[in-house]
Amino acid sequence: MELYFSIALGGALGALARYQISVFFTSHYLSVIPWGTIFANILGSFLMGVLFIVFQEKLQQYETMRGLLTVGFLGAMTTFSSFSLETLIMLQKGDYQSAFGYIIGSVGLCLLAALVGVQVTRSWI
Repeated sequence: MELYFSIALGGALGALARYQISVFFTSHYLSVIPWGTIFANILGSFLMGVLFIVFQEKLQQYETMRGLLTVGFLGAMTTFSSFSLETLIMLQKGDYQSAFGYIIGSVGLCLLAALVGVQVTRSWI
């Protein structure tokens, strides 16, 4: 039961972090591109790579903390549903160049961020 509560707590904190990131980027950068979602997903991918190595190689016994940080916090902070909706809106507006750039950029940068997180953490641990 403790694991479930940890995941729920992490999810609540991750959702709040995601909201604050969106508010920050929306208030500071006027753009067709949803920079808050991109930033949250890239940062979350990097941190997921870092935590994957940390929990796999150093903190295997901390299942509750792993659940709180990865499934809960990062799962809620990153958001495929927002990414999907924002892409759909761009496509419906006929902004195909931005939509496809957003798709390719988001997926590519998130994969790269996860890889960098894994590699940096492996060399550090």
